[in-house]
Amino acid sequence: MIVFIYGSDTYRSRGYLRHQIDEFKKKRDPGGFNISMIDFEEMPEEEAWAQIFAAPFLAEKRMSVMMNVVATSEEFKNKLTGAIVAGKAPEDNIWVIWERELPKEKEKEPAQNALIKVLKKGKFVKELGELFGREFADWIEEEARLAGGKIERQAAEYLAENATDTWHALSVVNQSIAFSAGREGGTGATVVGLKDVQEFLDAKIDDNIFHLVDAVIAGRGQDVF
Repeated sequence: MIVFIYGSDTYRSRGYLRHQIDEFKKKRDPGGFNISMIDFEEMPEEEAWAQIFAAPFLAEKRMSVMMNVVATSEEFKNKLTGAIVAGKAPEDNIWVIWERELPKEKEKEPAQNALIKVLKKGKFVKELGELFGREFADWIEEEARLAGGKIERQAAEYLAENATDTWHALSVVNQSIAFSAGREGGTGATVVGLKDVQEFLDAKIDDNIFHLVDAVIAGRGQDVF
C-alpha cells in the first residue's frame, strides 16, 4: 500500500500524517517497532532504500514514512518510480510519502515529474492545500471547539481573512482562548471575540513546529489502515 500526502498547508498535512501513524500503532504495532521515519534531508539514500524494503519484525505489517522524497537524487527517484510501476512495493511494508507543496510544473525535473505522476495515480492520495474564506473560518471555529473554547463567527471570519496560514491562525486561537479564560478569573469562560483575535493577530509563529501537531491534534482525517 502507498499513501501519498502533500500540500501547502503543512499544519493539516502533518496532522493527517500523525493520524495515520497513530492508527497504525493502535491497530497493528502498539510498540512502534515497525515504523521507520525516513527524512531524505538527513538519511543516506542507500540506508533508506534498505528500510523501505525491510520485512516486518514479529508483525504482519511495517510502515515506512518517507519525507522529502522529491528532493532525492535523480537516480533514487527513477529507481523508486520503477519499483512502484513494476508493482515491487512490498505488500507487508506500507509506504507513506509526505511532501510539502510540490514544485511548480515548470520547475519540475523529469525524474520528479515521473514520480509525482505515479504517486498521484495511487488509491490513497490526500492533498491539503491552503484554506480560504468560509472554509477557513469554519476550520477556525472547529479548532477553537477542540481546544475547549468557542470563537464568535465575526472573530473567526476576521482571523480567516488576516491570518497568514493555519499555523498562524491556530496560534492566535490558542492564545485568545487562554487570555479569555484568564480574563474571566479562571471560571472556564472561553468565548473569543473580535477584540481578542485582534490583540493576538500579530503574534509570531514558527511554521516548522512539528510537535505542535502532536499537542493539539487528536487524530483527524480518514483512516486508510
